[in-house]
Amino acid sequence: MKRLTILIVLLMFVTTAFLHAEFTNEIEFIKYAIPPTTIVGYSLYDYMNGAYNGFPMRIHGDDIIGQGIYFTYMVQPLGEERKQHWAWAQIDAFEVGDRDPLTSYAAHREGFGTLAIDQMTGNPIFAWHSIPYSIEFPPPGYQGELNTYFTWDRFFWYNTGGQGWANDEALIRENREQQQEFNWPVVHFGPSPIPNKSRVYIFHNGNGSCPYQIANSDSGFMPSSNTLMVTADIGPEDWNDLHSVVWTETYFEYLEKIYWWDNTHHGTDPYRNARAYLSFSVALQPHLAGHVVLAGQVEGPERAQYSEWNDMLPEHNHVVILSKDYGESFVNMSFLAEQRPPSTWKPQYNPADLDAMSPENRDIFLQRYNANIGSPSEERTDWVTMPNTLNNKTVIFDNNGTIHFPSNYATGLNDGSYFPQFISTHIIAFNPDTGEARFTHIEPEVPIDMPNNVPFIFDLDNDGYMDIHWLPDGTPTVWPWLVPNFWHYVDPAPPANPWFTHNQMRLTESTNGYMAAMWYDSTKAYYNDASSGAWFEDFNDTPELMISMTRDSGKTWSKPYRMAYNSEPGSQLSMNPIANNQSFVYPADRLIVLDRDTVRLFFMYMDDFSYGSSIQNEGLANGTAIRYTAIDFDLKDIPPNENDIFLPRPESMLAQNFPNPFNPSTTIRFNIPQSGNVRLNVYNVRGQLVNTLLNENRPAGDHRVVWEGVDNNGRDVASGIYFYRLETNGVTETKRMVLMK
Repeated sequence: MKRLTILIVLLMFVTTAFLHAEFTNEIEFIKYAIPPTTIVGYSLYDYMNGAYNGFPMRIHGDDIIGQGIYFTYMVQPLGEERKQHWAWAQIDAFEVGDRDPLTSYAAHREGFGTLAIDQMTGNPIFAWHSIPYSIEFPPPGYQGELNTYFTWDRFFWYNTGGQGWANDEALIRENREQQQEFNWPVVHFGPSPIPNKSRVYIFHNGNGSCPYQIANSDSGFMPSSNTLMVTADIGPEDWNDLHSVVWTETYFEYLEKIYWWDNTHHGTDPYRNARAYLSFSVALQPHLAGHVVLAGQVEGPERAQYSEWNDMLPEHNHVVILSKDYGESFVNMSFLAEQRPPSTWKPQYNPADLDAMSPENRDIFLQRYNANIGSPSEERTDWVTMPNTLNNKTVIFDNNGTIHFPSNYATGLNDGSYFPQFISTHIIAFNPDTGEARFTHIEPEVPIDMPNNVPFIFDLDNDGYMDIHWLPDGTPTVWPWLVPNFWHYVDPAPPANPWFTHNQMRLTESTNGYMAAMWYDSTKAYYNDASSGAWFEDFNDTPELMISMTRDSGKTWSKPYRMAYNSEPGSQLSMNPIANNQSFVYPADRLIVLDRDTVRLFFMYMDDFSYGSSIQNEGLANGTAIRYTAIDFDLKDIPPNENDIFLPRPESMLAQNFPNPFNPSTTIRFNIPQSGNVRLNVYNVRGQLVNTLLNENRPAGDHRVVWEGVDNNGRDVASGIYFYRLETNGVTETKRMVLMK
């Protein structure tokens, strides 16, 4: 018996070791499910065509008839103003079904739009900002206030995109008469506290045109941290005309206190500059109804001196502002995460590492150390690893209510200066119940367990000594040279700041724990420029698109999958990689989970005709195309959810009712594989039984039942969303239908 017990223990140990060893934590390209497909063949505007935050590309829910994809993006024809456009495609189509400008105003500059899809109806709302349409003839080079607008498509009337178009726009925010200007709208839908309605949230960032946010910059204004949230509740009957929707505005006093300092209005202290880079999310999961969050990081030279906003909370440099009551009230749960040693400290090398080098390499290392860290006579002190600019991102809730958002960290000095080669990439998972922030160190991978903070970029093992890094020429250096999340420009030096204008890291929303992260990495491009083309010859002006995935709600993220501008299948998005350059890539709002190990990720992206954004005075002004594609990835080598039991979705017995929407009657069809008792009930959105359409034995095969839009007492029911549920042989299926009178 003792031998048997030992054998069982050994078997369990070996099995556990095997299960842990079988995962390489890598994802693999399978195929292009949809090859690169053109949405727009030419646009002069070649910068951030899909906006900064939010999603410019969203997929219908699986229960929506005629399931498709909506897009919104900026287009500028030659000789014309920049306009906001929309497009729609069926989810498995190799072409765009419909596309158009959102408005017919030819002389008004528009842009930076996002969209969201109502889960109840499948209808989208688009929002953007524009020169006010009340100005009939905007003067050339108009630099005044911009307003925000929205429009919509009544998808559920026709179960296809574009047929129920609203054909005009509605005003969200009139900034011309306000003290504060808010732009860059980000749209989200979520459940509403009002039965039979959805709540739409449109978040705006402060532009800078108000007393708090005036900044000491060449243009006179700087975007501020201030945020405006507007909400409205929309039911199926409201989609006929959303012009009458009543918006409720919410401001955040705490965010009003985070601003870029200005000598005229705020004194001459340069160390009070600060800005919060936030994005927004609304939980779609039913058990998280009402959860809304604003989250991101605060950037500035010395956080301890931000008296006006840091006095409101304990010291912090990450912002998490959470509501659990549909945005009616918020709790600030911000936290601090950084590395800040004593002010007299400076990075030290391990003498043993130098002893292991050749004399020639030792001399090279010491020369580089003294030049970059500081010789004994000219020491650099007050080192810090702190949040860095990441103003183009998304924030999401997972199924457990954990909040996920990306964050960059830069290593530099307390005066706010930092080294652009010292930027690391992380994904933060914030648990609002415990207040704990868990860090996943995406790039570079940290060799030690450090889940609640970030290491110095030059001491990843946190042993107190600098790591030794080796350049491609075989010489040692003190810097790891990591350049993530943006394009790279060195020669000629760009007039704009690429670390501000080109950073981006985006997460998809959670699909039963499956999520994707997407960002750029310019490390090899930087090496290529720094070596005058001697290193990484294939990466001249060629940053890599990085993709990481998880299927356990962010507990484990895969190693990055790299895509570059070459012709190898699965490594590029450009239709002509010799002439074109993929840039400003936007993942769709969610992954399509095909089976336990296979997912499909949709992208919308610019396929630029030359490297660089001419809008930012970088590269040629020869335009870009806008395309989309879908790629299938194999996830079998990344850990699944510990409690995951993935069963292939069985073929549905219950068909979608027709017509839908309907008035006054509709037909419900179902096919049962074996005979038995069949119960078919209709419920309202509160879960109350409205009508029992069927409760009897039926043979196997096809059946149909007509509902006349009445309750069990024969009374007509009101317009709205209803659910019909089939129960037979221990199996239950439910679908949704809309009665519109």
